[in-house]
Amino acid sequence: GGRDKPGGPGVGVLGKRKEPGGRPAWLKTEELRGRLRRAESAPLSPPVRLAHTLIAHTAVRIGNAITADWEEFDLNGDTPTWTIPRRKMKAKDRAHDHKVILAPTILGDLRNWNRVTGGRGYLFRSPTGRAHAS
Repeated sequence: GGRDKPGGPGVGVLGKRKEPGGRPAWLKTEELRGRLRRAESAPLSPPVRLAHTLIAHTAVRIGNAITADWEEFDLNGDTPTWTIPRRKMKAKDRAHDHKVILAPTILGDLRNWNRVTGGRGYLFRSPTGRAHAS
């Protein structure tokens, strides 16, 4: 469009177009597979293992995962989701909450964890007496 042309549509409203700033993948597919295999066999506690798995399957921020509350999850709906409230997001001025669709693999793990923990409060409670894991 004419966004960058003097006097064209959008000038002064949208500002100058930014150059794409692509970020290369940190790991190639095979490297990622190897890391995930090693992570599965690492000596981690069940909540830490599940927190890592949740992050891997949903690509959410670590802070959102460790402060996740069971009330944010719909594990039994037609489309199981995790709704992260705006107030917990980095961009708090969003017009809506952030919905994450839960894939079957992580959904099964979350349902099991829900049974283990009783499905109340934080998913990852702190073993040290703090509210949630850190």
